[in-house]
Amino acid sequence: MLVVFKFLCVTWTLFTLTSLTVLNVFQWIVVWWFGFFLFIYIPNKIAVFFRNVFSKYFCANKKPKNLENNIGNYQSKPSSSYESPKENSVEKVLKMQKEFELKQKKLELKRKEEKYNNICKLLNDNSEMLKNVEKIILTTYHSFGVEVLVSKPSIYLNQVVFNLAPHEGVRIKTILSLKDDLALRLGTNIEMEVFSKLGCIGVIIPIDYFKI
Repeated sequence: MLVVFKFLCVTWTLFTLTSLTVLNVFQWIVVWWFGFFLFIYIPNKIAVFFRNVFSKYFCANKKPKNLENNIGNYQSKPSSSYESPKENSVEKVLKMQKEFELKQKKLELKRKEEKYNNICKLLNDNSEMLKNVEKIILTTYHSFGVEVLVSKPSIYLNQVVFNLAPHEGVRIKTILSLKDDLALRLGTNIEMEVFSKLGCIGVIIPIDYFKI
């Protein structure tokens, strides 16, 4: 409407300028304003008025497509299904954190498994190291008159366990009392533990002793 209004103003001005040869300036101004109000301003106001009336009428009666269906679908959804963007972001962060922790655990487990396999391979390739420890254990107890049997060692990630089975008549306290003497012969700190279910005593030696 504004474009049409401007166009009519310009057209009316150009049209009235042609009458300057007949009219003086004052008469031309009076004619211009009279024509402006009669042919441009008043019709424009009337057109704007009717446009507003018709637009309000049609907008009030016109319904958006599928509005009732959309409202019904929205109301049928339980309120608990709604999640704010903040809740969604928190859940995503927690999910990412759990996935990261799980991934780290898997990597750590894989590293430990690789380290354990390397330890087993090195000790198996250098079986003399295990045999020397077994010999030291037997010699130490034999020197104190205590007879024991040493079974095949169990290799773990941080330690190696030699299982001692006492001969008949040998007390467990006697074997445990020689812990410090055995540690002195081996040149490292050791731990000894009674495995009742296995019927033996474990000599626990740190893996660092084998210089791996």
